[in-house]
Amino acid sequence: MLSVENLAYHYKGGSAVLKDVTFNVNAGEFLAILGNNGVGKSTMLKCFNKILTPDGGKIILDDENLLQMSARQVAQRVAFVAQNVPSTQMTVHDMVMLGRRPYMKWGFTEDDHQIVHHAMAQLRIEPLRGRFLNELSGGERQKVMLARALAQQPKLLLLDEPTNHLDIPSREALEAALLDFGGTMLVVSHDRYFINKLSTRVLSIGMNGAESFEGGYDDYAAKIAEQGAEKPKAAKTMGKGGEDYKRRKERESELRRTITAIKKCEERINELDGLIAKTNEEMSTPEAAADYARVMELTETLGKLNDEQTELMMQWEELENRKAQLDGEK
Repeated sequence: MLSVENLAYHYKGGSAVLKDVTFNVNAGEFLAILGNNGVGKSTMLKCFNKILTPDGGKIILDDENLLQMSARQVAQRVAFVAQNVPSTQMTVHDMVMLGRRPYMKWGFTEDDHQIVHHAMAQLRIEPLRGRFLNELSGGERQKVMLARALAQQPKLLLLDEPTNHLDIPSREALEAALLDFGGTMLVVSHDRYFINKLSTRVLSIGMNGAESFEGGYDDYAAKIAEQGAEKPKAAKTMGKGGEDYKRRKERESELRRTITAIKKCEERINELDGLIAKTNEEMSTPEAAADYARVMELTETLGKLNDEQTELMMQWEELENRKAQLDGEK
């Protein structure tokens, strides 16, 4: 369905962000994309949507060269939802209807309207259809952009941190809509529960390419830990006065600090799980629903908690990778 070969990209005046990225995606797969900050996860999605033009490599979608397609042809096949959602004075209905533009000839048809209403119903935003985007919360705007992407009826759906700022009902609506979608999905996310529930495979992006792991986030984390444990241990040489002894002591000290940092990350991630669940629970109460100011306050709190957890998950990945490297030097 999608074949990526030796994809490379660098921003003007900077070093390479993507280098030698090669992987394949089968039709109907949910591929979760993970990686440290700055390795080009979001950049890669933008290359697949031709927002950015790669320096080199091939992107083949259903046996066609995506980089040679027109913008209209790409939009009929690929939909992208960015992490940062626009706040404009456009109604929800009109924004979702933009998803039908790649198919429009002389105007919107009755089929277009039905597709748009179905997409809004899937994300439970029909009551918002007449509201302006700049009147909505971040989570509500995110659902609008997801509905627009579904209205495009793409073969390939690209999502960048789609669960950020979403409460439990909104997450459930998103998960149901994606399960119903049936197409192929590439999703950048650090939401381990979301990945565990939906992903068929994890793609880990690094500075030297991509590595694939079957299953969800837990399967990926277990495999990373296993790889670290299986690395051959370097032979110990020289005595206490030698350079190797000094390096060994430095490595042991860094390893202890890394293990401590991993434990603290995990403790805080678990603590945030409880706080997020508690905030979502309060948002679902009739009392909160009747108090708009309180809903907005809770939405802001939820966003901060999710942002902190996302950042911690990235730190955890970096620390686990470093721990694996240090274990391999033993």
